[in-house]
Amino acid sequence: MQVHRLGRDMFAGFRPKPAATPEKAPTPDRAGAASGGKPDQARAIERYARASADIGRMRAQELPVLPHQESALRRAGEALDQVRPDAARDLASAFRRDPGLIGQAAEGKTGGAVRAMAEERRVRLDSDARADRFVESWRGLARERAGGDQVRAEKATTRMGAMAEGLRRDPELAKALERRAPELELKLERGRSIEKSLEQSIGIGRERDRGMSL
Repeated sequence: MQVHRLGRDMFAGFRPKPAATPEKAPTPDRAGAASGGKPDQARAIERYARASADIGRMRAQELPVLPHQESALRRAGEALDQVRPDAARDLASAFRRDPGLIGQAAEGKTGGAVRAMAEERRVRLDSDARADRFVESWRGLARERAGGDQVRAEKATTRMGAMAEGLRRDPELAKALERRAPELELKLERGRSIEKSLEQSIGIGRERDRGMSL
């Protein structure tokens, strides 16, 4: 079974609440059920969100994540995948896109998470929808890169490089993006892949090629 581990960027917008009363038992969420979420799914989402929130609090304080916290997140993801295959993957993606859902779901208000998971599943299975997101993100990062702030520009370049590299693992998305090259301000050359074209457009490919030739 695939283990879903969360990157630091997932908690970029997370604001931890101070410790309060002891953790209560998860309860099914009516809003989640009304949105198509089953009680078992609502409980699994709440458990996963609480484990994510624990990790978020540690990272917000620049403290190391403890082994039992990582284990709790892994077990929560496995329980969620028992409800629906790849559900943990979709929920982690939803949390990265909207960290505010973590706190809501951790409190048992899982309706928003259920809807976001459904959207993430739709995008995951639709290469054109993934292309929409890619183009939107790429153009936004390109604006940051051209904004004049060197630190932000370097971070944007790093993220754009990672996006281009990721296309090697998603050939369907790469093919969909070839049709949308003009939106990415690319002119594809015969024999050159979309990912290599994107890397060279931000200077990564040229630097790599120059290093190999030395």
